[in-house]
Amino acid sequence: MTTVLHERTRELLEKQEKSMRKVSLEMGLGPTFLRDFFRRPTSTMHQANVEKLARALGTTPSFLTGDTFSAVQPVTAKTLPVLGRAAASAIGSENIIEDPIEWMPLPTALVGVRDAYALLVEGDSMMPLYKPRDPIAAHPRQPVSPGDIIVIQEERDGAIYASVKEFVRKTDTELVALQYNPPAELKFKLKHIRTIHRILPWRELIGI
Repeated sequence: MTTVLHERTRELLEKQEKSMRKVSLEMGLGPTFLRDFFRRPTSTMHQANVEKLARALGTTPSFLTGDTFSAVQPVTAKTLPVLGRAAASAIGSENIIEDPIEWMPLPTALVGVRDAYALLVEGDSMMPLYKPRDPIAAHPRQPVSPGDIIVIQEERDGAIYASVKEFVRKTDTELVALQYNPPAELKFKLKHIRTIHRILPWRELIGI
C-alpha cells in the first residue's frame, strides 16, 4: 500500500510532465532519489526533503503529506498560492500564514518565479488603488524602489503580519511608507520587518 506522499508526488509529476530525475536534481539530491523512493511504497521521507520536494513541484509540504483542503484544490504549475490577507487599514496588520488558504490563476509575469504568492487586501486605506478583497500578487525577487506598492511582512510574538503600502524610503532603523485613504506617512521598525516584497501592477501581471 502506497502512502499519500507517494500518491500525490506521482500525481504532480504526471500533471507537470516532470521526470523523477529532473525533480530529484532540482531538490539538490542525487538523480535517483525519487526513483529509489518510489521503489519502497511504504517508505517515509525526512521533513527537510519533503520541503525540497514541495518547492520543486510548486506545492506545499502539507499538500504532499495529506492536507485535505489542498486535496480539494490540487496545486498545479498554473496556480498561485493565496497566503492570507494584507492590511490596507490605518491601524494594525493582518495575519499572514505559510500554507495557502486558496489558489488563484498564475499571472503571466510570475510564471517560473519561485516563491511568488498572492494576498487579499483587507481594509480601505489604499483606495482607490485597492479595495477590500482585491487580490494582490507579490514578486519576492524584484528590487523595491520609491513609489512601488509593497507587502511589508513583520514578525511579532511568533506570528507574521502583512501590510500593503507605498514604499518611500528606508533609514537605519525604519521603513517609511504611505497610505492613501486618508493620506498618511507611516513608519515601520526595521527590527520587526521580515521581508519587503514588490506588488506587481496588473499591467505587468498580464504582460503588457
